[in-house]
Amino acid sequence: MKHTSYLFLALLFSCSITKYQKKGEVNPVSFHEKLSFTTVKNLILLPVEIDGQPKNMLFDTGAQLNLIQRNSPQGKTSNVGGASNQKAKLGSEITESIKIGEVEFNQTAAWNGDLKGLKEQISDFGGIIGQSIINKANWKIDYPNQQIELASKGFSVEGFQKIEIIREEGIPYVMLNIEGKEYKAVIDLGSSSNGINIPTNHPLADQLLNQYEFKENEREIYTIGGSQNITEQIGIIPSVKVGEIVFNEVAVDIRKSSQLRVGMYFFKDKVLIIDHITRGYFISE
Repeated sequence: MKHTSYLFLALLFSCSITKYQKKGEVNPVSFHEKLSFTTVKNLILLPVEIDGQPKNMLFDTGAQLNLIQRNSPQGKTSNVGGASNQKAKLGSEITESIKIGEVEFNQTAAWNGDLKGLKEQISDFGGIIGQSIINKANWKIDYPNQQIELASKGFSVEGFQKIEIIREEGIPYVMLNIEGKEYKAVIDLGSSSNGINIPTNHPLADQLLNQYEFKENEREIYTIGGSQNITEQIGIIPSVKVGEIVFNEVAVDIRKSSQLRVGMYFFKDKVLIIDHITRGYFISE
C-alpha cells in the first residue's frame, strides 16, 4: 500500500516554495510520452493516476505546487490565495505517486483540500498539476489538436519563436506590449480567460474600457476556493505583442483578480513548448 506523507509548507518565503517545487523524482529518468487531453472551460484536463487510482487533473502553470483533491485538508494547514483573490484553507503533503501515461512523478509536494464546485463538475477529479510536476519535464502542448507531450529531453524548436520568461517563485511571467506600453503578466494556463485577464484595479483596465467597446458578462470560473460565479467586462482589442510575435483580435476580460494574466486560450491557435532545460517558452510561428 502506498502512503502519503503530510508536511508543513512555509508558504511565506519564496525560497521555501522553490525548495518544495524541486522535491521529488521522475521514473523512468529518460522518457517521452504523448497523450490526448480534453478541455473544460478552455482548461487542459489530463488523465492521470494518483497513488494508483485513475483521476483527472487540470494543468496549471500558475499553480506553485500541485493541489490534490482530498475530502478534507490533511497535514498542517495554511490559507492559500488564488487568482480571484479568494482564499482557501488547504493542507500540505508529499504525494507518493502521480502517473501521467507511463511517466511517474514520485514524492512531489502538494497542497490538498476539498475543492467543492470543481469535484462535482469534473468526473474523478484529482486536483491540479502545478509546478511540482511541470518543472520536472519538458512539455509540448498542441492545443488545436488536443495533444500533449512530456519528455526528459528538449523538443525541437525549429519553426518556433522564443518568448522571454521572467520567473518569480517558480511561476512564469511574460512582458505584454499593449498600446505601446509593456506590462508584466503571469502565464497561467489554469486560467479560464478567453485571452487576457485584467484586474479591475489595474491601470490598463480603465484605459481599455474607455478606448474600446466592452459588455457585461456573467459566467462561472474555477478558482482555488472552488467554482465561483463572476461578473466581468469582455471585449476585443486589436493586437498584443509578445516579443516579436503579434497576436491579433485578442479577447480581454476585466474582473476582480489578483494580477494580469494570460490563459491557455490566448495560445489556442498555437503549439506551445515549455522547455525546462533552457527555462524558455517557445510558440509555433
